[in-house]
This record gives sequence, C-alpha cells and structure tokens, in this order.
Amino acid sequence: MNKIKDKLKFCIVSCSPHVCSGYGQGTKDLIDMLLELGHEACVYSVFGTQGQVQEYKGCKIYPKNINGDTLADLDCVKWIEKYDVVWSFVDLFILDARRMTDYWMSWLMVDSEPFLISNLEALSQTNVALTMGDWSKNIIEENNAMGVNQEQMVETFPLVINSDDFYMTDKEEARQLFMKNYGLKEMNRLICCNAANSNEVQERKNFPELIKWWSKHTKENPLDVLYLHTDVTGEVAAGTNIKALCATYGYDTTKVRFAQNVKYRFGMITRDDLRDIYNASDIMLVPSHSEGLGLPYVESAMCGCIPVGNNYGTGKEVIEACNGVTINCRPNYYIQFSQKSKSFAEDIEVAVAEALTKSESYSERVLCSHDATKNYSIKNNLKNLEGLLEKVKNHMLLLNK
Repeated sequence: MNKIKDKLKFCIVSCSPHVCSGYGQGTKDLIDMLLELGHEACVYSVFGTQGQVQEYKGCKIYPKNINGDTLADLDCVKWIEKYDVVWSFVDLFILDARRMTDYWMSWLMVDSEPFLISNLEALSQTNVALTMGDWSKNIIEENNAMGVNQEQMVETFPLVINSDDFYMTDKEEARQLFMKNYGLKEMNRLICCNAANSNEVQERKNFPELIKWWSKHTKENPLDVLYLHTDVTGEVAAGTNIKALCATYGYDTTKVRFAQNVKYRFGMITRDDLRDIYNASDIMLVPSHSEGLGLPYVESAMCGCIPVGNNYGTGKEVIEACNGVTINCRPNYYIQFSQKSKSFAEDIEVAVAEALTKSESYSERVLCSHDATKNYSIKNNLKNLEGLLEKVKNHMLLLNK
C-alpha cells in the first residue's frame, strides 16, 4: 500500500451500541466521534445482537454467530464492508492473533501488572496498542522494551463519553424521583454502585467487602440508602449472589435498593435512567480490585456525583482526574505472577466518610462535573482523536498495511 486514504473505514469489534453497558456506551461514542471526523464505521458485535443485523446512524452492526469462529465471522464482515482498520474494543484476546492479517488497533483494558504472560502473543500482533492512561501505557512499553513488538505503536487515548448523555440536573428533583421509583418514604444520603458482577478468574468488584462495610454504615446511618446497579444474582457472569451473601451473614438490606434484575440483564435500563440515579446520588462507590478504565467513575462525575474507588492503576488516574476520592489499598495476587489491589471494609469506610463530606459542597460537585467533562468528553477529545488517526495513517504507510 503506497497511499493511505484520507478517510478510513473502521470495523469496531465490540458489543452493540444499543446495549446500555460500559462497552455499549463506548462503542456508541466511538462511532459518533469517527463519523464526526468524516470516517466510516461498522461493528462486529460479540454481544447484544445475536441473530440479526442492526444499524446505528447508518452503520451496520453484524452479529457474532453463537457457536461460530470469531475471526471467520470478521472475515465475512470484511467481505461485505471492505473496511481498512479493525479497532477492537471488548477484548482483543477474543481474536485469534496468529491468523490476524488486518491492520489492528486495540483499546487495552490493562488492569493488572505485569502484563499477563498468556496474552503476550495476542498483544504482539496488535499494530496499535491504545491505553487508557499513563499507568497502563508504561506496562505495555515495558513489554515492548523486552522485544515483544518493536514496530508496535503505543498511544494513550482514553475511552470518552458523550456529555450530552451525562450531566448535572436538579439534585432534589432527582432524589424525589429515585424515592418514588424505589419505594422510599425517607432518605438521607444515597450511595450508588455501578459495577458488573462477574467472576471470570476471581471476584472482581469486591462486593463482599462493600457489603461488609455497608452492614456497619447502615447501623450508624439508618436513613442512608445504598443502590446497587448490577446483576444481584451473579448468574450472568458467574459473579456474587449479593442477596444470598447478605442473608448468609445477616446483613440488613432494609435500605438497600437493587436494579430491576430483568431490565438490567436485558439492557433495558436507559442512559437517561442512569443519569437520574447519578444525579440523585451523593457518591458512586466501586471498590474493585482494578479497573481497565472505570466508565462509571466518569459518568457519575459528569453528573456531579463524587466517584470513589481503589487507589490503584488506571482507576486511580481516572478518579483523580474527576475530582474523586481514592481508597487506600494493598497489593493483591491475581494470576500468572501478576497483581491487582485489595481494599477492606475499614479502608472503604475512611474513603466514604471523606467523599460524603465532599459531596455536601455544591462547588465540589460542580468541579467533579467540570473535570470529568474536560478530560473525558467527546467534545474535548475530537482533536486528540484526529491527531491519533493521522499517526495511524502514517504508521500504516510505514508498515505497508
């Protein structure tokens, strides 16, 4: 290839932009940005559109066959769409790197250190490794310094959010709406937690310690309410059965409210619904062991809700960039000689107290919204994406892809 087209066509390997999840939101926002810059896009959806081809803003969304070969499906999409670049989003490791021939960009949700040995082969096939922050970029560059892929381009470009979806509204109106929707006659402070309940290798979001913290907090603050925006059964991704956990240890759930589980599982809780919940909340607490990005930290902060999470990795970088509060934590062994972090109920208690005090200040909430919008909104990152894609085109020419 001696000349690269000015405007490219991207195949985004992700999940459907119609799915109201972090990945769905990210896919939607990435399409919006690419179209805004005059590029084209299609989606190969590994989740959220089985059995039919859908569309979003004229971009085709192709389904993954339930028992099909992922890369063979992607080849079929290329035959139809004639795309120039694959931009993988959900997880680059669902693709068979040994058979990958396309120019391949991947957003890497690095959430442990060092980089997992079993994923090095796939990483080595990626032409552009996109990291969410400096912490994850350093981890990738350390691998390349050891000869993993000397030709790989490593760039930092955060997963950004449409600030037209998440923004501050009238807090009291949002509180009254929440109380009506969740059957509450009285409520002091609202603490929400938006976290996927999964257990692929180990319990990820630290729900046991969060619930343990709440058991003490609710005794001392009986009018506070905890809202859990998650699959409370844990059945979708082999996570924690939160209601069973509470029952086993005798934790009081009188002032706990759960996302309506059927609607949650089918992605029927809309971005408008989530924005209302964030605006009603004082803080958004996710004490997970690590985060590849932590979109809920950004979404909540845009709505003036103080984000709280572990003082570790990319999650720490995002929380600090959104005027949030971090939880003191300690190293925690993961797998393959790597580590994440661990916070306990007593650590959560200290950070929550600080965040709740912070949330009492309107100016602090406004600063959260301002900082999150400044650092992670589409509007403020379009020029950065334009600059990144110019680098990508030069890199494609260099590699003759």
